[in-house]
Amino acid sequence: MQADMLTQLADIAGVIQIVEQGTLPGGLPYVITRPFGSLLAINDSAELVISVVQSAASIIQQLACRTPPVLHRDISVGNLIYYGDDQSTFLIDFGTAVVASAGCLSAMGPYSITGTCTFIARSVLEGEGYSLSSELESLMYVLVFLAVDGAAHWGNKPIGPAALDVKVATFGEQESFDKYVLRRCRSDLMQAVKRLRNVFWEPTYQRNITTLQFCQAVQPS
Repeated sequence: MQADMLTQLADIAGVIQIVEQGTLPGGLPYVITRPFGSLLAINDSAELVISVVQSAASIIQQLACRTPPVLHRDISVGNLIYYGDDQSTFLIDFGTAVVASAGCLSAMGPYSITGTCTFIARSVLEGEGYSLSSELESLMYVLVFLAVDGAAHWGNKPIGPAALDVKVATFGEQESFDKYVLRRCRSDLMQAVKRLRNVFWEPTYQRNITTLQFCQAVQPS
């Protein structure tokens, strides 16, 4: 249950906190959390987007490096919020989060893929399971999604082989990347998008990207 997971993670500053939980008439459980922050929007400044994404990478790192590791498994534009004058970043919606096995990998059968297709890592679509690197790759797609004003060509297929094929084509082939990403990309986020794509996809697809590599790629020049 999400409430149990949030209780375990109460020591991490970037994880939403439980204010109240209980059961509604009819037996449906509920959880009230804080803070009530803002989602990133396509018209937010590049400075804010990069700040939130970098902070989210740090939270993902803290989760994956716990003993045992925890993987969120649904990193998406709808599951990041920022709050307050200092724009503190939080991950929300731990309904599909899992305590992982050694090596930061979660067991995954053929029907265990969770998350929003637009943001799911290639390795997950290939059936390899979730990892720190796959969580960071999902975070990359959050930044790219915002950079192209939500025109996510690679996310228009249901989870399955077709979704994998279009993601590989869009990010693995330079011509398609230019057409479907760079030509639609905001100029103030373009360098971060290019660098992240290179980190994960060049010269071949990478499955073991670190948080340091990710944050260096999105760091403004």
